[in-house]
Amino acid sequence: MTRLVVPVFGDSILDIRNDFDAAIRAGADVVELRLDMISEVSDDELRTLVKDLPESVAILLTYRSIEEGGESPATDAERLQRLSALGPMATYIDIELATWDRVESNRQVGRGALRRADAVSQSGGIEVIEGASPRHLVLSKHDLKDRPPGLLSDLLKMSQVEECAVAKLAWRCRSVRDNFEAFELMRSGPLPTVAICMGEDGLLSRILAPKFGGFATYASLRTGLETAPGQIVVRELLDRYRWRAINNATRVFGVVGDPVRHSLGPDVHNAAFAEAGIDAVYVPFRVNPGYESFKAFMLEVVARPWLDLHGLSITAPHKGNAFRFLTEQGAEIDDPGRRAKAVNTIGLAADGSLRGWNTDCAAILSSLRGVLRGGESLQGKRVLLLGAGGVARAALVALEGHGAELSIANRTHEQAASLAGEFGSGIVDWEARETFDADVVIQCTPVGQAPDVGSSLMPSDCVREETTYFDTVYNPPETKLIGDARQRGARVIDGLTLFSHQAAAQLQAWLGKSLPPLFYRGAAEQALSRRGETR
Repeated sequence: MTRLVVPVFGDSILDIRNDFDAAIRAGADVVELRLDMISEVSDDELRTLVKDLPESVAILLTYRSIEEGGESPATDAERLQRLSALGPMATYIDIELATWDRVESNRQVGRGALRRADAVSQSGGIEVIEGASPRHLVLSKHDLKDRPPGLLSDLLKMSQVEECAVAKLAWRCRSVRDNFEAFELMRSGPLPTVAICMGEDGLLSRILAPKFGGFATYASLRTGLETAPGQIVVRELLDRYRWRAINNATRVFGVVGDPVRHSLGPDVHNAAFAEAGIDAVYVPFRVNPGYESFKAFMLEVVARPWLDLHGLSITAPHKGNAFRFLTEQGAEIDDPGRRAKAVNTIGLAADGSLRGWNTDCAAILSSLRGVLRGGESLQGKRVLLLGAGGVARAALVALEGHGAELSIANRTHEQAASLAGEFGSGIVDWEARETFDADVVIQCTPVGQAPDVGSSLMPSDCVREETTYFDTVYNPPETKLIGDARQRGARVIDGLTLFSHQAAAQLQAWLGKSLPPLFYRGAAEQALSRRGETR
């Protein structure tokens, strides 16, 4: 079982006790007392925390040095003496490998901390020993700047310490690919191992620890109480990623892009897996811009079938990179993907073969058809696309062949002309977009996306009742353009509608399972509401 560790610290015993109890209620298996972050609280006060402690919850004592990310200037001797004094209240004691190795006296005190009894007394001629159960030693090493060059040798050294029960290695994540090394340490280390890649890109090492046999994951009680870079909040770990359901058979899916931390993909796809009874988890993979970064990521994924990675959503800026990579690999790509020269969905088969889809195109068409009145078609409709990037390209692929008159307006005329020439569509001067007589306007840029929620490419007084407005931005669901159109009585299609249709198509592509787009929309709205990002 991978343990959930929640750190607790504070400046008063009341604050510490409140957070201690909150950590247990939140689901902590282990509460870590960060002694280096606790001031003006006596040892006797700390000992009261374990009164009535549930048997299922353990205590981890940590007194981190400044050199390894702690906050106390205490010497080795001072830290070890306090760990020894408080040892009997704990199940685990964390001692840094550097401290353990420094001098023999440190090891002697450390061994004493593991064995020390709280009190020994005589009662009726019988010796009574309190707190006599031995503690388990966690030997740790942290590098907040880089990957330590001797990572494997450090792990081997820890395994050779007779008293060491758990090895903990944490280092600054250089790229998302560092997580793969952490997984390898968890699954094949010589003793129970905690391997953490610190920073945003290391989130995977925290989420997927149960998949690869990690001894523990550390999660903060709430935002602002993180004790290491990239530490996830416990409720997000448990609710958004269904962490308790992850096991060694869990299939892995995810979203690749930059940025991805606030993508709705994990919210909606993990909710869909739960709804459909699928043993899978969906996680973010932040991959730096550029084809070489994307290619390196994909090659490492393909080389590790034990990752159990079955499917990827591809978002900006990698849809074109995904198309190029799959083309170079000779993978099968659906017709919309080939026409758009962009892929937003990748499937990985058990035999290592790859397949690509573009579900954006069908989702754009489905979203438009959803607002057309009975018998109404796109034949002869004047459709104006605002923007000439990847979303506009997907819209052109979706709408070509349906009889609509397609035009592009873009700030950079040359980009609009290039795209229009490829698809045989018209061009509208950027300044003329406001008065162009369009039946449908599709907003294909990030304008209006949070936090820039007050912006729109169409001035309010140019929005017309007889035009349908389609905004591909989904956060917020009601952008300024959509809000202005509603006020005018126009028909609207918001970005969540598009997002829901393409997400539903991804589940079908990956697993042949079907859930209605409305399910995805509901999951997305709930996620945005939890984040406080809805208007």
